[in-house]
This record gives sequence, C-alpha cells and structure tokens, in this order.
Amino acid sequence: MLVVKKYPNRRLYDTAESRYITLEDLASRIKAGSDVLVQDATSGADLTQATLTQIILESRGGARLLPVPLLLRLIRLGDEALAEFLGRYVSWALEMYLQAQHGARALMPLNPLANAPFAATNALARLVLGATKWGREAGQAGQAGPASAPQGSPAEPFGAQPDTYGGPIPEPPPSEPMHVPHVPTGEEVAAAIEAETAHVHGEVSDVANDVARLRREIEALKRSMATSTREARGPRDGQKAGRAPRATRTPRKVAPKKR
Repeated sequence: MLVVKKYPNRRLYDTAESRYITLEDLASRIKAGSDVLVQDATSGADLTQATLTQIILESRGGARLLPVPLLLRLIRLGDEALAEFLGRYVSWALEMYLQAQHGARALMPLNPLANAPFAATNALARLVLGATKWGREAGQAGQAGPASAPQGSPAEPFGAQPDTYGGPIPEPPPSEPMHVPHVPTGEEVAAAIEAETAHVHGEVSDVANDVARLRREIEALKRSMATSTREARGPRDGQKAGRAPRATRTPRKVAPKKR
C-alpha cells in the first residue's frame, strides 16, 4: 500500500520513493492499481477520503457529477445520516453501471455497427427496417395471388419434376429462423439513464421528507413535554402565591427604670 504524507501547505510526500508528488501523480498511481493511505504529517490523522474526494472533484468533469439543485438541497439538509445513505446508494449505482457496461461490451462483437456514429447507425437501421417491410409486403402479395397453371396440363409437384439426369429434383431443406439478439440503441440507453436519474432524485426527495417529518415530530414532542412540565409546576406556584404573608412582630418598648 502506498503511504502518502500530507503537510499543512497541501504538499504530498511519497514515502516509498522519498519525493514530493502532485494530485495528478497520485491519481495516476491509483489508476495503475495501487491502494493509497494519506496521513497528516503532523497529527497522523487519516486524510484518505478527503484527498480522494479532492482528486475526483478537481479532475476533468468531476464537478458535474451532481446537479446544482441536488447539491443545494444536501447542504440545506445538514443531516449526518444522509452521508451514509448517499455512500451506500452511490456504491450500489456504480456496481449496476459496471454490470451494464460489461454486458454492453459482451454484446459489442455481435453488433457490426457498434463503433459507427449514432447518426449512421440510425439511418442504416431505418433502411433495414424499410427493406424488411417491403419484403414482407411482397411476400403477402405473392401469397394472395399465386400463378395459375395453364389449362390442359395439371401442375406437377416440385419433387416429381425430373431433372436432366432423369431423377427427381430433391426438395430444399427447411430453413431455420436465425436468432438475432436485441442490441439496445442509443435512445433506449438514454431513456434508461434518464429513468434511473429520476428514480435517484425521487429517493433523495423521500429521504428529505422523512427527515423533515422526524424534525416536526421532535419539535411537537418537545412542546408537549414543556406544557406538561408547566402544568405540573402550576399548583405549587399557586399555593405559594395564595399563602398570607406572615405578620411581623413589632418591638416592645421598654420603659426606663426609675432610680
């Protein structure tokens, strides 16, 4: 494991090679397959998560991972449990994305137009669908009006007609339908991504609503407890207020003694 020391001036020191490195160098080492542990050079605190997050955000396109409205809502919530929820959900979504990407790569050899631009693929697909429709209409027309045999000579079956060698012509073997796997188009992939994004936004909204509801219930419970406390203290204060003040004793005057 690669151990990196991070100094207060944000410089990174590679302990394995005994030299200072940049964030780009650290990202290259991670892409090459190295595991990283980033520690504070003074206190020894673990700064791995913060450093890796900085690499993602400062990389090309990293700042556009989450939309602005979602970031604003996350900042306004300020809930500690939300970080754990997002971490688990992002891990699950990334695993599903990698599985879908692996499946698409497995189907790529079956699609001869996988590396072609989307516009060319779409145009060729329309051309193929149009040709298929034309062939289907021609076949239906041929079945509706078959050619009639001339009168005077009955039509013989195909297998009974002799060939030039005097034997019957064999019938052609039946053709089996070829199974072609379905390859998702760009529009289907875009629709699936849009649906998944809407689902993520819906789940985040549900979590925000649950947090707001819990806060309202806690505030209501606090008010109820405060009211109960005031009601419990009320009669005692009333009894104290209803007592008559004690009578003060007046000092007795003592007459001077006669000599």
